[in-house]
Amino acid sequence: MWRFIEGVSPPTNPKVGLTTEQKLAKNREYDREKRARTFQQTWAQDRPWLIYNSHADHMTCTFCSKYSQESAGSLTEGCKNFRLSSVIKHEQSEIHKTCEDHIRTTTLC
Repeated sequence: MWRFIEGVSPPTNPKVGLTTEQKLAKNREYDREKRARTFQQTWAQDRPWLIYNSHADHMTCTFCSKYSQESAGSLTEGCKNFRLSSVIKHEQSEIHKTCEDHIRTTTLC
């Protein structure tokens, strides 16, 4: 497209011509400077089992922490991966569903 516009040169890619080590260094620099992820309170609105501990700066699943016989992933011990995809993945796990069913049956009895 750039060749059809007079007087305009194509944009340059800052990573073209860099060695693998230079590309890794640029990626590390980006990781240091990018926005820090934080826990979003909206995640817990429909998930009463999701608790955020501000002192330890991690989120936990109260259902799995209390009733799971095995590790249900990082949300059992405390997770610092503040991504909604992590919460959804845990919510859909078999271990979490088993603990949730246990909670429902014990509260109904």
